[in-house]
Amino acid sequence: ATALEMENDLNTHEVELEMQNEELRATHLKLKHSVDEFIQFFDYAPMAYFILNKDGVIKNLNIKACDLIGNPIKALGKPISTYIDGEANQDDFYRQRNHIFETSLSNQIESKIRKKDGTICHVLIETSFIKDENNNFKHLLSAITDITSQKKTEQQLQYKINELNTFTY
Repeated sequence: ATALEMENDLNTHEVELEMQNEELRATHLKLKHSVDEFIQFFDYAPMAYFILNKDGVIKNLNIKACDLIGNPIKALGKPISTYIDGEANQDDFYRQRNHIFETSLSNQIESKIRKKDGTICHVLIETSFIKDENNNFKHLLSAITDITSQKKTEQQLQYKINELNTFTY
């Protein structure tokens, strides 16, 4: 091969590499936009989301979760049980977590959370086992819904039913 042929081959490879780099940059930009969109969906979701490690320690949380328990900086690295009110509710959460590890199935429990202002609210905690690309444990995702108003309504209805039952003719 002559020097001219080698130079032409080199120029051809250089053009091909530049086209591949351009394609990679475009793909990277699309991926970045998708990740940004996902982060917005997570952060601004109408439900409190907590991403937990296998021990129930908070790795990440969204804005609604911050509203529920308070300062996210203080929450990161703490067990979620820190915010669950009462030892029995904490035990229920850890039983739920163990069940999820045994079955890999989502599970739901009712519990109570101590809010940042000190008030206690009734919640529904649905926790899911999230796997990585190799089908191994990645993290737990706990979605927490405040059901305090429903609980108050249930209590009021139960009170009225009890009143009616005690009424004699």
